[in-house]
Amino acid sequence: MISLRRPKRQKARLEKVPMSKRPAILILKFLFAAALLVWLVRSDQLDLSVLKDDLTNPLHGLGLLLILSTLLPQSLRWQWLMKSQGIAQPLSRIVKWNWIGEFFALTLPGGAGTELSRGFYVYKNSPDSRAAALSTVVMDRLFGLFSLLFVGAFSALIIVSTRPISNNPMTWLAVILILSFVAGLVCWGMIYLGAVRSFIVKVIPLKYSDHLETILEAYIKNSRPILYAFVLSVVNQLLILGLFFVSALMLDIHLPWEVVFFVVPYVLVSNVIPLTPSGIGVGEVAAAYLFLQFDIPEGAAIMLIVRLWLIAFQLSGGLVFLFYQDKRPSPLAS
Repeated sequence: MISLRRPKRQKARLEKVPMSKRPAILILKFLFAAALLVWLVRSDQLDLSVLKDDLTNPLHGLGLLLILSTLLPQSLRWQWLMKSQGIAQPLSRIVKWNWIGEFFALTLPGGAGTELSRGFYVYKNSPDSRAAALSTVVMDRLFGLFSLLFVGAFSALIIVSTRPISNNPMTWLAVILILSFVAGLVCWGMIYLGAVRSFIVKVIPLKYSDHLETILEAYIKNSRPILYAFVLSVVNQLLILGLFFVSALMLDIHLPWEVVFFVVPYVLVSNVIPLTPSGIGVGEVAAAYLFLQFDIPEGAAIMLIVRLWLIAFQLSGGLVFLFYQDKRPSPLAS
């Protein structure tokens, strides 16, 4: 039940902003996004003509197919996390929940819409284990982040050992990636220690402690679903990284794999900063700066093409939401 407090806090934060001011804030975010893109164009870091020239490029189809294919490992990962909690849902239903979540990621700040919509559906369809069901949403996001750190840390080690980047901001970014992955690995390992779990349970209110203890024990005892979830997370990240290779191929740009593995985690993280709708403009600025550190000046254009595929994918999730009819809780749910 501990997870049930999150929507309340979210609601409280939203209530602090008067309804009359929310449209104005959204308009300001769109204006800021437009300003960032205009700045990139005027500073010659983004050439919009590439979009017009490559409008009919068949690689657009490959990019859309690639981003659509991410639904499968994402959904399988979430399904395995549910299984570790004794919850069973059909894969087809989970795919739809994830697809709808992508649409709400476009409409709510910081990608929060993904978790809110997915949490709503899994909560509604798991009446007998709602706290455990909501915990799978949190764990799913953590697995996504951890696998991203894994990919980034691996490439950071390669770059640090093979490229002369001392006294360079990239050195610090590489160190941050490596230390973040190690910290995540240590935190996960500590959960396996009974003393740590006992401490966590003791510091939360008594009415939540039993639920949390049961949830943690389930994740620890079911090691196979957790391992599968991690592997699927890595596969999902590789598909996302593939988008940048396809985008660069459209622009006739050679991207070293280690650079992509290093840069993209930071670009994706910057993309969820709630300064603009869905990170539009922010991700392009981050890509422009980071790719330039490796003598690749077209980073913003690469990200912009990936952005167009992402928006098309997210809008298609809106169509799924429009026609999806959520039935009564599945008899498989437990």
